[in-house]
Amino acid sequence: MVSYELLKIDYYNYYANLYVSKALIAQKKYKIATKIIQKMLSLYPTDISYLEQLAIVYKRTDSKYLQELYEDILILDPNNVYVRSEMK
Repeated sequence: MVSYELLKIDYYNYYANLYVSKALIAQKKYKIATKIIQKMLSLYPTDISYLEQLAIVYKRTDSKYLQELYEDILILDPNNVYVRSEMK
């Protein structure tokens, strides 16, 4: 995967980390995906794309923090389409 090659050169590349986390979620490798997402959220704590990825992981792993994360996302982005569709 090209993203992994890019991450060897640039460990904190925004899009490579995002695509890798999405791929890992698709493969149901939630623990590894969460580590990548948390690494990037430490740099970009209010980034909606990574917060949404974390919400997807939380939903699929039945995390007790999912509702709180949804609320945090809506504070940052009140019209967030993903969270609004999930909360119906």
